[in-house]
Amino acid sequence: MMLTKQGIWARYKVYVIALLICVWGALFFTAMSRNPGSGETQRQLVMMKSDMDALISHGGKVLNVYENAKYGGAILLLTLHDEGWSDNLVQMYEETLLKRDWKRLPGLSRAFCKNNAEARIVTNSGMKDGHGVNSLAMNFDAATITKCNVFSPAGK
Repeated sequence: MMLTKQGIWARYKVYVIALLICVWGALFFTAMSRNPGSGETQRQLVMMKSDMDALISHGGKVLNVYENAKYGGAILLLTLHDEGWSDNLVQMYEETLLKRDWKRLPGLSRAFCKNNAEARIVTNSGMKDGHGVNSLAMNFDAATITKCNVFSPAGK
């Protein structure tokens, strides 16, 4: 008995579909296991807010604050007015991060890691209401965990 292409597909399609579902499930669970849980992201956000407060104590006119922590990651983003922004202020921000145990990411300008979170000082990040703005950003997610561990095995 010879099987046609339709007959072969009919015979094996259940196995092919089951295999695809298993592969998708394995990829899904692998991705989920790499994402930090909501408890961990909440703790990281508390640390990031404390360090961000220390930065802002040196100056800078905050225009907008965005923060969020949930399963998978935490973010804290401050948008600062160009007014009062200077190289001296940026240097104070960098020194403050270093004093608070953030480590520079090699090869990246004004990027730091601490406890697998990443901080960035972004100059000239855009415009808002006709004025230049700068940003202070802190993130924690699977990507920052990987990035921080590549440059420092302890993620510090």
